[in-house]
Amino acid sequence: MGLPQFFLGVPISYDVIRRLGGAYLLYLAWGALSGGRQAFSAQTGTISCGDV
Repeated sequence: MGLPQFFLGVPISYDVIRRLGGAYLLYLAWGALSGGRQAFSAQTGTISCGDV
């Protein structure tokens, strides 16, 4: 039983998954735009290359 058969058997499940996906995308957008995690900021410091 694959996902298409599951979604055809339980139609409400597709809507639930779709709405949860949309809510997750809004959550990610909020985090990126609010600056809470500083998703687009450059990191400072040195990078070690090991035994080069």
